[in-house]
Amino acid sequence: MTSKDDADDSDSWNRLGALVRVDQARMLENDNRLRNLELAVQRAGLRAVGQPARRRRARPVIVAALASAMLAAIAVVALRPRELSFAVGDAPGHTDSVLAADQQPLPLQFSDGSVLLLAPASEGEVKALSPHGATVRLARGHLDATVVHAAKTRWQVSAGPFLVHVTGTRFSAAWDPVGERLRITLAAGGVTVQGPLLGTTGLPMTKGQVLSVDVGQQRVLLAPLGDEASPAARPAQLPPAVSAEPAPPAEPNDWKSWALASDPTRAYAAAQQLGITTLSRQLTAPDLLLLADSARFAGAPRAATRVFQALRARFPDDPRAPDAVFGLGVLALDADHQPLRATQRFREYLSRWPEGTLAREAYGRLIEALDKAARPVEARRAAAQYLDRYGDGPHAALARRLLRRNPP
Repeated sequence: MTSKDDADDSDSWNRLGALVRVDQARMLENDNRLRNLELAVQRAGLRAVGQPARRRRARPVIVAALASAMLAAIAVVALRPRELSFAVGDAPGHTDSVLAADQQPLPLQFSDGSVLLLAPASEGEVKALSPHGATVRLARGHLDATVVHAAKTRWQVSAGPFLVHVTGTRFSAAWDPVGERLRITLAAGGVTVQGPLLGTTGLPMTKGQVLSVDVGQQRVLLAPLGDEASPAARPAQLPPAVSAEPAPPAEPNDWKSWALASDPTRAYAAAQQLGITTLSRQLTAPDLLLLADSARFAGAPRAATRVFQALRARFPDDPRAPDAVFGLGVLALDADHQPLRATQRFREYLSRWPEGTLAREAYGRLIEALDKAARPVEARRAAAQYLDRYGDGPHAALARRLLRRNPP
């Protein structure tokens, strides 16, 4: 039988617990994280609400500890960034819902202020949302995008086999799935486009450039925007296919012209005449990346490795340095068959640039490398991290297979 003091203490305890519960439930909008917080408090050794203490003197300390822990947990959850939301016209938007613009443009307005506009006769969908951006698929037609830049902005727009990495910019994308033609017009900011014909690490674009890719004709054209209209005023149509044969360079050893004409074999042959070592010491960071990709696609992985290494060493703080590290990992894994060396490169990328444009691909390739290196424990850990961050990514199936094959 308890004394009156015990009953008063118990009532105070219960009232405090009830107040914390009410306040927490309101802030968490009655979701199941309340129970998780309580369990976390219990696991930390604090007493559950209403449990009698062994010594009455300890109760005030325990009450204060419980209140502090729960309020701290509330603050953490309240301050955690929430994933973006979006509206389609005046209606709430939902991921994985087909969005079709028929006769009129269809606006998508996101909670961070970013706006996407599907042109008439276009179709797409929002595949995923995060606190820092969204993944959007353009199935066909034309899309104008104005993405608000923030510290950790991470947007991706896919179109067929192509992926546009966005950090904050204004651009338009047009995709013809029948003709397999892509056009990207960049009005402001910068993007990196990955996909067929664009090299190991993709093609970076800067303000005022137009990229046209014709997969069927195996042609790539990157040109200045010139006097073309702004993306917002452009009609929703793709340009005609790029001409079948690029004009030959004025000089036989003009490797860069051959590279930009999407002829890596001639580009690498021309670069050899000038000397790969000499060029590695003299070229700018963008040209080093272009030369490395040319060498790789010309079937010269050792030369590509040397050029990537020069880029990494000479320009460690350049925006293209992450591409060089990733490229070295890919070559170590695919060309040299050195999975352990590849894991070092991919881990370097993820350590130095965890929010880089190729972070998802680095995680996925790391899983491949660890699997080929027969490191099941590390592979399982990497697979779990990949699924936690990129549950629908291209390496998700491999990650799940590894987790089933190597259970904890």
